Amino acid sequence: MRFFRQRLEKKGFRLRGIPCYEFMASIIDEGKKAMTVSFENVFYFEKNNNISLKDISFNVPAGKSLIIFGPENSGKETIIDLIIAKKKAQSGLVQIWGKSLDSEAEDFVESMRTCIGFISQNFGLINNLSVRENILLPLRYHTVLNESGLQSLVSRYLKKYSITEKADLRPQLLSYSEKLKTAFARAVITKPQLVLIEDALNAQCPLETANFIKFIKEEIENFSVSFIITAYNPKQFFGLNASYILMHEGEIMFYGSEDELKFSQNPYVEQYLYSPLQGPMKISHEVEI
Repeated sequence: MRFFRQRLEKKGFRLRGIPCYEFMASIIDEGKKAMTVSFENVFYFEKNNNISLKDISFNVPAGKSLIIFGPENSGKETIIDLIIAKKKAQSGLVQIWGKSLDSEAEDFVESMRTCIGFISQNFGLINNLSVRENILLPLRYHTVLNESGLQSLVSRYLKKYSITEKADLRPQLLSYSEKLKTAFARAVITKPQLVLIEDALNAQCPLETANFIKFIKEEIENFSVSFIITAYNPKQFFGLNASYILMHEGEIMFYGSEDELKFSQNPYVEQYLYSPLQGPMKISHEVEI
Protein backbone atom coordinates (compact mmCIF):
# COMPACT_ATOMS: atom_id res chain seq x y z
CA MET A 1 0.00 0.00 0.00
CA ARG A 2 3.01 2.34 0.04
CA PHE A 3 2.38 3.31 -3.58
CA PHE A 4 -1.27 4.16 -2.90
CA ARG A 5 -0.32 6.23 0.17
CA GLN A 6 2.35 8.18 -1.70
CA ARG A 7 0.03 8.93 -4.58
CA LEU A 8 -2.64 10.32 -2.24
CA GLU A 9 -0.15 12.40 -0.28
CA LYS A 10 1.40 13.77 -3.47
CA LYS A 11 -2.00 14.93 -4.67
CA GLY A 12 -2.90 16.52 -1.34
CA PHE A 13 -5.49 14.06 -0.06
CA ARG A 14 -5.85 13.37 3.64
CA LEU A 15 -5.46 9.72 4.55
CA ARG A 16 -7.58 9.86 7.70
CA GLY A 17 -11.19 9.12 6.97
CA ILE A 18 -10.71 7.90 3.40
CA PRO A 19 -12.43 4.51 3.66
CA CYS A 20 -10.78 2.96 0.63
CA TYR A 21 -7.28 3.52 2.01
CA GLU A 22 -8.21 2.07 5.39
CA PHE A 23 -9.85 -0.97 3.80
CA MET A 24 -7.04 -1.62 1.32
CA ALA A 25 -4.42 -1.31 4.05
CA SER A 26 -6.28 -3.95 6.06
CA ILE A 27 -6.44 -6.61 3.34
CA ILE A 28 -3.28 -6.22 1.24
CA ASP A 29 0.17 -6.77 2.69
CA GLU A 30 2.82 -4.13 2.00
CA GLY A 31 4.50 -4.91 -1.31
CA LYS A 32 2.02 -7.63 -2.27
CA LYS A 33 0.39 -7.26 -5.66
CA ALA A 34 -3.15 -8.57 -5.97
CA MET A 35 -5.37 -8.45 -9.02
CA THR A 36 -8.09 -5.84 -8.65
CA VAL A 37 -10.67 -8.24 -10.12
CA SER A 38 -10.29 -11.90 -11.04
CA PHE A 39 -12.90 -14.27 -12.49
CA GLU A 40 -12.02 -17.97 -12.72
CA ASN A 41 -14.39 -20.32 -14.58
CA VAL A 42 -17.47 -18.44 -13.38
CA PHE A 43 -20.94 -19.74 -14.18
CA TYR A 44 -24.14 -17.89 -13.37
CA PHE A 45 -27.66 -19.12 -14.05
CA GLU A 46 -30.89 -17.16 -13.84
CA LYS A 47 -33.91 -18.72 -12.15
CA ASN A 48 -35.40 -19.73 -15.49
CA ASN A 49 -32.31 -21.94 -16.04
CA ASN A 50 -31.10 -19.93 -19.03
CA ILE A 51 -27.32 -19.57 -18.96
CA SER A 52 -26.39 -15.96 -18.20
CA LEU A 53 -22.65 -16.54 -17.82
CA LYS A 54 -20.75 -19.61 -18.93
CA ASP A 55 -17.15 -20.32 -17.92
CA ILE A 56 -16.02 -16.68 -17.62
CA SER A 57 -12.34 -16.05 -16.79
CA PHE A 58 -10.40 -12.78 -16.86
CA ASN A 59 -8.08 -10.61 -14.73
CA VAL A 60 -7.89 -6.85 -14.19
CA PRO A 61 -4.56 -5.69 -12.67
CA ALA A 62 -4.31 -2.50 -10.63
CA GLY A 63 -4.29 0.59 -12.80
CA LYS A 64 -5.57 -1.26 -15.87
CA SER A 65 -8.85 -1.02 -17.73
CA LEU A 66 -11.21 -3.62 -19.17
CA ILE A 67 -13.87 -2.85 -21.77
CA ILE A 68 -16.68 -5.41 -21.92
CA PHE A 69 -18.84 -5.07 -25.02
CA GLY A 70 -21.48 -7.04 -26.84
CA PRO A 71 -25.13 -7.05 -27.91
CA GLU A 72 -28.11 -6.74 -25.59
CA ASN A 73 -28.48 -9.52 -23.00
CA SER A 74 -24.96 -10.77 -23.73
CA GLY A 75 -24.09 -11.05 -20.03
CA LYS A 76 -21.89 -7.99 -19.57
CA GLU A 77 -24.22 -6.40 -17.02
CA THR A 78 -24.27 -9.63 -15.01
CA ILE A 79 -20.48 -9.43 -14.66
CA ILE A 80 -20.89 -6.01 -13.02
CA ASP A 81 -23.54 -7.40 -10.66
CA LEU A 82 -21.16 -10.18 -9.58
CA ILE A 83 -18.32 -7.74 -8.92
CA ILE A 84 -20.43 -5.65 -6.54
CA ALA A 85 -21.91 -8.84 -5.00
CA LYS A 86 -25.43 -7.94 -6.11
CA LYS A 87 -25.56 -11.47 -7.50
CA LYS A 88 -23.66 -14.62 -6.56
CA ALA A 89 -22.09 -17.09 -8.99
CA GLN A 90 -23.31 -20.69 -8.90
CA SER A 91 -19.76 -21.94 -9.51
CA GLY A 92 -16.29 -20.59 -10.14
CA LEU A 93 -14.34 -17.96 -8.25
CA VAL A 94 -14.89 -14.19 -8.15
CA GLN A 95 -12.10 -12.36 -6.34
CA ILE A 96 -11.71 -8.66 -5.49
CA TRP A 97 -8.20 -7.66 -4.41
CA GLY A 98 -7.36 -11.31 -3.82
CA LYS A 99 -10.40 -11.99 -1.64
CA SER A 100 -13.15 -14.40 -2.64
CA LEU A 101 -16.57 -12.78 -2.31
CA ASP A 102 -18.14 -16.19 -1.66
CA SER A 103 -16.10 -16.76 1.50
CA GLU A 104 -16.22 -13.27 3.03
CA ALA A 105 -18.72 -11.93 5.55
CA GLU A 106 -21.25 -9.23 4.69
CA ASP A 107 -19.28 -6.56 6.56
CA PHE A 108 -16.31 -7.25 4.26
CA VAL A 109 -18.54 -6.86 1.21
CA GLU A 110 -19.86 -3.56 2.51
CA SER A 111 -16.34 -2.30 3.19
CA MET A 112 -15.22 -3.48 -0.24
CA ARG A 113 -17.92 -1.36 -1.86
CA THR A 114 -16.39 1.78 -0.35
CA CYS A 115 -13.43 1.15 -2.69
CA ILE A 116 -15.64 0.90 -5.78
CA GLY A 117 -17.00 3.86 -7.69
CA PHE A 118 -20.05 3.16 -9.83
CA ILE A 119 -21.72 4.97 -12.73
CA SER A 120 -24.93 3.37 -13.99
CA GLN A 121 -26.42 3.83 -17.43
CA ASN A 122 -28.85 6.47 -16.15
CA PHE A 123 -26.15 7.94 -13.85
CA GLY A 124 -28.13 7.37 -10.62
CA LEU A 125 -28.15 11.05 -9.66
CA ILE A 126 -30.64 12.10 -6.98
CA ASN A 127 -33.09 14.53 -8.56
CA ASN A 128 -33.95 16.51 -5.41
CA LEU A 129 -30.27 17.27 -4.73
CA SER A 130 -28.11 19.81 -6.52
CA VAL A 131 -25.01 18.87 -8.50
CA ARG A 132 -22.87 19.89 -5.52
CA GLU A 133 -24.87 17.79 -3.07
CA ASN A 134 -24.87 14.77 -5.38
CA ILE A 135 -21.07 14.86 -5.51
CA LEU A 136 -20.84 15.46 -1.76
CA LEU A 137 -23.03 12.47 -0.90
CA PRO A 138 -20.33 9.75 -0.60
CA LEU A 139 -18.05 12.15 1.28
CA ARG A 140 -20.74 12.80 3.88
CA TYR A 141 -21.27 9.09 4.42
CA HIS A 142 -17.71 7.83 4.22
CA THR A 143 -15.25 10.46 5.46
CA VAL A 144 -14.60 12.49 8.61
CA LEU A 145 -13.96 15.77 6.81
CA ASN A 146 -15.64 18.80 8.37
CA GLU A 147 -18.00 20.98 6.35
CA SER A 148 -15.24 23.33 5.26
CA GLY A 149 -13.14 20.42 4.06
CA LEU A 150 -16.09 18.87 2.25
CA GLN A 151 -16.93 22.06 0.40
CA SER A 152 -13.30 22.72 -0.51
CA LEU A 153 -12.85 19.25 -1.96
CA VAL A 154 -16.07 19.26 -3.97
CA SER A 155 -15.22 22.72 -5.36
CA ARG A 156 -11.97 21.27 -6.72
CA TYR A 157 -13.91 18.60 -8.60
CA LEU A 158 -16.54 21.02 -9.91
CA LYS A 159 -13.73 23.10 -11.37
CA LYS A 160 -11.79 20.09 -12.64
CA TYR A 161 -14.75 18.85 -14.68
CA SER A 162 -15.94 22.33 -15.76
CA ILE A 163 -19.31 22.17 -14.01
CA THR A 164 -18.80 24.89 -11.37
CA GLU A 165 -21.52 27.05 -12.91
CA LYS A 166 -23.92 24.08 -12.68
CA ALA A 167 -23.21 23.42 -8.99
CA ASP A 168 -26.62 24.58 -7.70
CA LEU A 169 -28.73 23.02 -10.45
CA ARG A 170 -30.76 19.84 -10.15
CA PRO A 171 -29.82 16.92 -12.45
CA GLN A 172 -32.90 17.30 -14.65
CA LEU A 173 -31.57 20.68 -15.83
CA LEU A 174 -28.22 19.27 -16.96
CA SER A 175 -27.16 18.15 -20.41
CA TYR A 176 -26.22 14.50 -20.95
CA SER A 177 -22.50 15.23 -20.74
CA GLU A 178 -22.97 17.36 -17.58
CA LYS A 179 -24.83 14.49 -15.91
CA LEU A 180 -21.97 12.16 -16.81
CA LYS A 181 -19.38 14.56 -15.39
CA THR A 182 -21.39 14.89 -12.17
CA ALA A 183 -21.71 11.11 -11.84
CA PHE A 184 -18.00 10.66 -12.57
CA ALA A 185 -16.98 13.25 -9.97
CA ARG A 186 -19.16 11.50 -7.39
CA ALA A 187 -17.70 8.11 -8.34
CA VAL A 188 -14.04 9.10 -7.96
CA ILE A 189 -14.06 11.78 -5.25
CA THR A 190 -13.45 9.29 -2.42
CA LYS A 191 -10.45 7.83 -4.28
CA PRO A 192 -11.79 4.33 -5.00
CA GLN A 193 -9.37 1.79 -6.46
CA LEU A 194 -11.97 0.39 -8.86
CA VAL A 195 -14.57 2.26 -10.94
CA LEU A 196 -17.37 0.47 -12.78
CA ILE A 197 -19.06 2.29 -15.65
CA GLU A 198 -22.20 0.61 -16.98
CA ASP A 199 -23.13 1.69 -20.53
CA ALA A 200 -22.91 5.37 -19.54
CA LEU A 201 -21.05 6.49 -22.68
CA ASN A 202 -23.37 4.93 -25.25
CA ALA A 203 -25.13 8.23 -26.05
CA GLN A 204 -22.12 10.55 -25.84
CA CYS A 205 -20.88 12.46 -28.87
CA PRO A 206 -17.29 11.72 -29.99
CA LEU A 207 -15.95 15.02 -28.62
CA GLU A 208 -17.37 14.48 -25.15
CA THR A 209 -16.29 10.85 -25.22
CA ALA A 210 -12.69 11.86 -25.96
CA ASN A 211 -12.82 14.36 -23.10
CA PHE A 212 -14.17 11.71 -20.78
CA ILE A 213 -11.44 9.25 -21.75
CA LYS A 214 -8.96 11.94 -20.70
CA PHE A 215 -10.58 12.02 -17.24
CA ILE A 216 -10.24 8.25 -16.97
CA LYS A 217 -6.58 8.37 -17.98
CA GLU A 218 -5.89 10.97 -15.28
CA GLU A 219 -7.35 8.73 -12.58
CA ILE A 220 -5.29 5.79 -13.82
CA GLU A 221 -2.05 7.74 -14.04
CA ASN A 222 -2.46 9.66 -10.78
CA PHE A 223 -4.04 7.05 -8.52
CA SER A 224 -3.60 3.67 -10.27
CA VAL A 225 -7.38 3.21 -10.48
CA SER A 226 -8.76 0.20 -12.36
CA PHE A 227 -11.74 0.73 -14.66
CA ILE A 228 -14.22 -1.86 -15.89
CA ILE A 229 -16.52 -0.40 -18.51
CA THR A 230 -19.45 -1.99 -20.32
CA ALA A 231 -20.40 -0.51 -23.68
CA TYR A 232 -21.86 -1.22 -27.09
CA ASN A 233 -19.10 0.53 -29.06
CA PRO A 234 -15.60 -0.57 -28.01
CA LYS A 235 -13.95 1.73 -30.57
CA GLN A 236 -14.84 4.68 -28.31
CA PHE A 237 -12.09 3.55 -25.95
CA PHE A 238 -9.23 3.04 -28.37
CA GLY A 239 -6.18 4.77 -26.95
CA LEU A 240 -7.00 3.86 -23.34
CA ASN A 241 -4.54 0.93 -23.35
CA ALA A 242 -7.31 -1.35 -22.15
CA SER A 243 -8.11 -5.03 -22.57
CA TYR A 244 -11.30 -5.98 -24.39
CA ILE A 245 -13.89 -8.72 -23.96
CA LEU A 246 -16.64 -9.47 -26.48
CA MET A 247 -19.61 -11.19 -24.84
CA HIS A 248 -22.30 -13.14 -26.66
CA GLU A 249 -25.02 -15.25 -25.05
CA GLY A 250 -23.12 -15.42 -21.77
CA GLU A 251 -19.78 -16.50 -23.25
CA ILE A 252 -16.52 -14.74 -23.99
CA MET A 253 -15.98 -14.73 -27.76
CA PHE A 254 -12.87 -12.54 -27.68
CA TYR A 255 -10.45 -11.47 -24.94
CA GLY A 256 -7.35 -9.48 -25.80
CA SER A 257 -5.58 -6.17 -26.19
CA GLU A 258 -6.60 -3.20 -28.32
CA ASP A 259 -4.22 -4.17 -31.12
CA GLU A 260 -5.43 -7.75 -31.03
CA LEU A 261 -9.01 -6.49 -31.30
CA LYS A 262 -8.24 -4.16 -34.20
CA PHE A 263 -6.56 -6.87 -36.27
CA SER A 264 -8.63 -9.84 -35.12
CA GLN A 265 -10.03 -12.24 -37.68
CA ASN A 266 -12.37 -13.69 -35.08
CA PRO A 267 -15.74 -14.00 -36.89
CA TYR A 268 -17.62 -12.64 -33.88
CA VAL A 269 -15.39 -9.56 -33.74
CA GLU A 270 -15.60 -9.01 -37.49
CA GLN A 271 -19.40 -9.21 -37.39
CA TYR A 272 -19.81 -6.98 -34.35
CA LEU A 273 -17.41 -4.25 -35.48
CA TYR A 274 -17.83 -4.26 -39.25
CA SER A 275 -20.68 -6.43 -40.64
CA PRO A 276 -23.53 -6.63 -38.12
CA LEU A 277 -25.89 -8.58 -40.39
CA GLN A 278 -23.35 -11.21 -41.45
CA GLY A 279 -21.71 -13.67 -39.08
CA PRO A 280 -22.29 -16.26 -36.36
CA MET A 281 -24.28 -14.02 -34.01
CA LYS A 282 -28.02 -14.43 -34.39
CA ILE A 283 -30.05 -11.36 -35.35
CA SER A 284 -33.74 -11.16 -34.46
CA HIS A 285 -35.87 -11.79 -37.53
CA GLU A 286 -38.22 -9.06 -38.63
CA VAL A 287 -41.90 -9.89 -38.47
CA GLU A 288 -43.71 -9.49 -41.78
CA ILE A 289 -46.98 -7.57 -41.60
